[in-house]
Amino acid sequence: MGMKPETQPVSDQTATAEGTDLPVPQIPAPPRPARIQFLDGIRALAALFVVAHHIYIAVYPGFPENTGPWFLGWLLYGHFAVAAFIVVSGFSLTLAPAKGDYHLSKGFGSYISRRAWRILPPYWAAVIVSSLLMVLVVRMRMDVPLTPKDVVVHLLLLQTAVGNNAPNGALWSIAIEWQLYFFFPIFLVSRRRLGPAATAVGGVIGVWLLYQVAVHVSPLGRILHLSPQFAALFIFGMIAAGATARSEASGRRVPWGWITIGLTVALVALFAAFGSERLLGQDLYWADLGVGAAMACGLAALVGTGSVAARRVLEHRRLVGIGHFSYSLYLVHAPLLLIAWLFVVEPMHLSPNGSFAVMVVGVAPLLVLASYGFFLVFERPFLNRRAGTGLWPRWSSSSSSSPSAAPS
Repeated sequence: MGMKPETQPVSDQTATAEGTDLPVPQIPAPPRPARIQFLDGIRALAALFVVAHHIYIAVYPGFPENTGPWFLGWLLYGHFAVAAFIVVSGFSLTLAPAKGDYHLSKGFGSYISRRAWRILPPYWAAVIVSSLLMVLVVRMRMDVPLTPKDVVVHLLLLQTAVGNNAPNGALWSIAIEWQLYFFFPIFLVSRRRLGPAATAVGGVIGVWLLYQVAVHVSPLGRILHLSPQFAALFIFGMIAAGATARSEASGRRVPWGWITIGLTVALVALFAAFGSERLLGQDLYWADLGVGAAMACGLAALVGTGSVAARRVLEHRRLVGIGHFSYSLYLVHAPLLLIAWLFVVEPMHLSPNGSFAVMVVGVAPLLVLASYGFFLVFERPFLNRRAGTGLWPRWSSSSSSSPSAAPS
C-alpha cells in the first residue's frame, strides 16, 4: 500500500535554447508526495487487532460463540480488521492514479511487477517459515496434516481456490488481495468512465449477484471461498481516494466524518442485536460490506480538514513505527502465537483469564519484536530497492535506510 509515483532524476547540466547561447535551466522534477502517516497508524491498529483476536480465540475456544468475558467480546471480530486492510489497499493504490485521471502511469506490466516485488518475497518467506515451524515444532505437540501440496498451493497463492491444509491460517487474505490487483485496472476504467457512484453501486451489485449464484447453484458454492465481497471493499477504498484529488475535493463538501460516525453507530447496534454467531457466520458476507463502507468513509474524512485530532492519534510515532512492519506482523504472527500457546502458556495450567493476561502482556510484545526481525530480513530490503535494481549486492547497506513504502 501507499505506492509513490516515481520521479525522474534531474540532470546537473544546464540545457541551452536551440539556436542561442542562453542557458535554459531544466525544471526540477516535482518532489514525491508526502507519506500519508495516518495509513500506517490504521495498518498498525488493524494488525494488532488481528493478533489480539487470535490470542482471544486461542484462550477462549468456541468461536464464533463468545466463551470469554463479555467485555472482551469485541475481540471476536478480528476478521473485520482484514476487511479494513482491503479498503486501505484500494485507497492507497488509487492515490496516484486519482491525480492522473485514473490511469496507470506506466502501464499494467510496471504496476503488477511493483506489486509482486512488494508483496510476494516476504509472503513466500512467511509460507516457508510457517511450514517449517509447523512441521518441526508444532508437530511435537499436535497433529499437523501438512503436505508438500499444501505448501505449493500457498506459494502459488491458490489457497482460496484449492482445498488445502494451511501452514498459516492468516495467509488466506494475501491470496485474495493478490487476485484483486489484477482487477484494479478494470476498476480504474469503471471509475474513469462511469464515475464514483456508479462504480461503487456496480461493485455491490456484482458481489450480490455472485453471492446469489454461489448460494443457489451448488457446483459454484466455492465462489464464497474467494470472498468476492472484498472486491466491493477494494472499490470502496478507491472511491475514498478520490476525495484527495483536487478535482473532486473542489466540489460540494461531503460530511464524511458525520457519515462515518452514523455508519459506525449503526454497525455497533447491529452487532449487538445480532450477536457474533450470526454476524461471523451466515451474515459475514454482508457485515463485511457495512464495515468496508464505514472504513472508506472514515478514510475520506481523514484526508479532509476537519479530522486533525483523529489524524494526530493515528500518526503517533509508535503506531506509525508498527505500521511500517505491519505486513510482516500479519504474515508471521499466527504460527508464533500457536507455538507460544502450546509450549509456554498452556503448560502453566492457568485460568483462562490468567492465560489471556500472560499472552497479552508477555507473549504479544515478543511476537511484535520477532515480526520486526522478520521485516528486517525478508521485507525491508524489497522496500529499499525497486524491482530489478540490484537487491543482493547492496543487501547489507539497505538495512540502514528507511522504508520507501508502507506494508500492503
